[in-house]
Amino acid sequence: MRRFICSAIAIMALAIQAPAAEVTYDVRPGDGLSSPVQVAPGGTVPYEVTIEVSSGDNDGLLLFIFDLLTDLGVPQSTDTITFDPLIASLFNFGGFMQYGTAVDDDITDIGGTQGFGLGGETPGIGHGSPQLLIRGELQTPTNQLGDFNVTIGANTKTQLIAPGGGIIDDPAITTNLGPGFVIQVLADSDQDGTPDINDNCPDDANPGQDDSDGDQVGDACDACPDDPDKIGKGACGCGTADTDTDGDATPDCIDPTPQGGVTPSGPPSNGDQPPVVAPPGCGAGVGMANLVGFGALCLVGLVGLRRGRWY
Repeated sequence: MRRFICSAIAIMALAIQAPAAEVTYDVRPGDGLSSPVQVAPGGTVPYEVTIEVSSGDNDGLLLFIFDLLTDLGVPQSTDTITFDPLIASLFNFGGFMQYGTAVDDDITDIGGTQGFGLGGETPGIGHGSPQLLIRGELQTPTNQLGDFNVTIGANTKTQLIAPGGGIIDDPAITTNLGPGFVIQVLADSDQDGTPDINDNCPDDANPGQDDSDGDQVGDACDACPDDPDKIGKGACGCGTADTDTDGDATPDCIDPTPQGGVTPSGPPSNGDQPPVVAPPGCGAGVGMANLVGFGALCLVGLVGLRRGRWY
């Protein structure tokens, strides 16, 4: 097919030598993603292929053919390929636009051409900034983790429109290949399609990664999905912080004396004062003889209570 396209162009116009021109092919992640793209085993990765053409020494892109290479180790499909609308409208002369051929984990001979010499070619394509050629999706392996490369192969074919007419063919074109990008296939413990490293609930399947309260813990594993300050109910439940003002290890919501002070009854605890209970034999109703006998005890006990200690 590559020979067929090029032969058809050669029939219409003779390729000429012209001032050196440059083109740069590259493939990058689609949907605004950046390299490396992290994905769970068996996931798909969007990609885009672009071409940029040097200006001033040509009148833009006339024909392109390239191979998309991967080392993913699984068959790829041409069914996901779509041409950029501008390219689809201009580079389909004679039905020569090709979606390529799937060969193992590569796709070869993707291309298209403008008609030349019939007054229908559009100049300037590829000048100024990278021109999007195609979009597509790549399939990743289901049983292998690691880094995988996606690049444009060296076996490209390019023709440019020469200033004043004619064609600039490959011998007069310097072809550069961009770096491509990397796909990282990473472990996905809960098999929800999101790698553990990016999963807000790595052990609980939640394909949508819903996080209602925005606390970076997914609803699937957040016991308080509407409380951004808690992921467990604790002693006070969702919506109420387990604050312990007096530091006695009892949250304020269930502490009868959350600010410290005197507890109604029971033994003292950290941050609380002991119950005000006079030692036996003290207070009203104590006889004179008893008062003499227990006076010292009463005094010591009351001093102890004042200081918050037991004696």
